Amino acid sequence: MISIGLIVLISVDLILLTYGKYKLYYVSIKKMIKTMKENNNKKNNANLDKVDVSNVTVGEVDIDQVNIKKTDSLVRKILGFIIKIIVVIIVGILLLAFIIIMLGVSTSSIWATILIAVWKNFISATIFLFVIKLFYFLIGLCIHKTLKVDKSVTKRVLIMDAIQFCMLSLVLYFAAFGFPIQIIDMVIIPYWSDITFNNLVSIMLPMLFFSIIVVNVLAVAFRLKNIFIKNREKHKLIRLHQLLFIFIASCYIGILYITDINIGFMNEFERIMYLQTLEVLKWIITSVFIPLFLYTISNYKKSKTVIRLPRRRTSSR
Repeated sequence: MISIGLIVLISVDLILLTYGKYKLYYVSIKKMIKTMKENNNKKNNANLDKVDVSNVTVGEVDIDQVNIKKTDSLVRKILGFIIKIIVVIIVGILLLAFIIIMLGVSTSSIWATILIAVWKNFISATIFLFVIKLFYFLIGLCIHKTLKVDKSVTKRVLIMDAIQFCMLSLVLYFAAFGFPIQIIDMVIIPYWSDITFNNLVSIMLPMLFFSIIVVNVLAVAFRLKNIFIKNREKHKLIRLHQLLFIFIASCYIGILYITDINIGFMNEFERIMYLQTLEVLKWIITSVFIPLFLYTISNYKKSKTVIRLPRRRTSSR
């Protein structure tokens, strides 16, 4: 049942990401065409202003000269048309190559992650996914800060980034544990695998799994709600610290799951070591959760605070 729900969630993610991408392309192309039209109109108006009809003289017309000029102009038009077609083909090929390269680079976090998961292992794919998404996120954040992009736009991009990251993470889980997914396998398989910190990995995977699902559902709900609201001022947005707070808070679902499962596949000594690792991780999560909780509460109160201007005193006569 959970596997079917995850497939539905991934499908919704893919639809929303595709819709957002094509909408961005449509708005960008529409804006570019509008700018080109405005520039064309400005040039035409400037050329009309420069036309001076005072020096135009009417004289005798030589028919042979007119025919020669017509022939020359026809040849020039044909040559110009051929040159234009060649230029358009070359520009089209270069533009197509540029679009393919840009699509390959922008979607590298999808196809490269899946290929690494299939050819190598889940751990390598996970590390690559975190590194590439962090790299793209930092580049996008720097661009937004440099260009002084409106904060509402940045928050909308954050929602889409969260959806894409969660979708890729869930695809990774399917690549690692197959279909249908059994959550208990996220504990047993890493624990018995020959890797360093197997206790830590077997605890972290279920925690991250539940956190990713919660963040994904929340981001999808925000995105769907914003699609049906035309007034951009009423859109539901999310900030980075709020997203981190939700992600960290959702880790406790994984901790509760690990606490309740039967770990009879371990002996007494292994169980003690495993529970000690869980206790250490619990303290680390709590030490991150408390400051984020306080920061989120304080910022929430600030955003709700209404600033009242002092009333002007009316002079009494």
